[in-house]
Amino acid sequence: WSLPSAANALCIRDRSDTWAPEDFFPTVPDALAKNPEINTVMYMWCGQPETAEWQALLQNYISRMNALEQQYPKILFIYATGNAQQTDCSGDSRNQFNIALREYCRSQGKPLFDFGDIDAWSNGEMASYVVPNWCIHAGQSIPKEHPDYYDPNGPGHTTLASCENKGKAFWWLLANLIDTDTPVKLASFKAEVRGEGVQISWRTELEWDHLGFSLERSEDGHVFTEIDFIPAVSGSSSGQGYSYRDAKVKKGVQYFYRLKEISRDGRFEYYGPVQVTMPLPNTFGLLNAYPNPFNESTCIAYCLPADVKMQLDIVDAGGAHVRRLENGWRSKGAYEVSWDGCDDSGVVLSSGVFLVLLTTEQFRDMRKMVLIR
Repeated sequence: WSLPSAANALCIRDRSDTWAPEDFFPTVPDALAKNPEINTVMYMWCGQPETAEWQALLQNYISRMNALEQQYPKILFIYATGNAQQTDCSGDSRNQFNIALREYCRSQGKPLFDFGDIDAWSNGEMASYVVPNWCIHAGQSIPKEHPDYYDPNGPGHTTLASCENKGKAFWWLLANLIDTDTPVKLASFKAEVRGEGVQISWRTELEWDHLGFSLERSEDGHVFTEIDFIPAVSGSSSGQGYSYRDAKVKKGVQYFYRLKEISRDGRFEYYGPVQVTMPLPNTFGLLNAYPNPFNESTCIAYCLPADVKMQLDIVDAGGAHVRRLENGWRSKGAYEVSWDGCDDSGVVLSSGVFLVLLTTEQFRDMRKMVLIR
């Protein structure tokens, strides 16, 4: 059968038909080909390492897992220890197998589901192991594991308490695999020119327990400043889409944007940056002043597609001259100039409607502004 393809669903396939590793590993490529949704694989041991050849079995297991890791780099392969519930040489071999596998995973940074450490048994036996003579650690103890969960007169290590303990451990493993310490997993993040501004958009795969995103901008890619805060979608735990339009940009300037994801506990993580360049103008003209209406000052932007002699003036609603902001030759490009709401003499003007005029020998443009005191 095949796994369902529901987004963000957890699907577990139990290959109970393959107890022995020699049966399991040859079937993995075919299983992955038929179920491309699978992104995590784990082989669980039972009592197979209880023989004198446990070292060869361990080496074969590690070699096969390494081969799969190289063949499928995008799939996570989880190592696992096995059941050590046995006495005499069988239990000793299982125990030594688990010890060696733990040491390998720790030294190599491999993910390990330590079933042997969370299972339940109560033998804890020490013996001389005269017959048979293949016990490597004769006289050593097979450590007891959670004996309070073990029922020697009933189901052994499959008691309800033991199974519950192993179930909790399995969910803890899944939580670590999806990295619950990181409240957000970002699927995409991009910035692109849209008209006279920049459209920034991002999508999450998962998100939980976080406040939202601080959107930051830079012109050099090093020093960033917050331009806005976008709250997380309320009550969301699945993936969400976000977008923001940055209208306060200049022609011909390169911008860098990054996200600062902020958790409820104050932790944060950065994503990005992404980069976009505003194109140089190819037409004469004024852009809308911002802010508008304004109280103290406003920014006036204009574009020149060629080198020209120009003037930039402020007039009142009746056309009377108020202020000259620019006068002279300017090279091709995009410009911004601030107006503080004063006339040429520095007198603070009262509330009213004003016009900004951009004038060259062959072109004239005009935009309206509202001053509110």
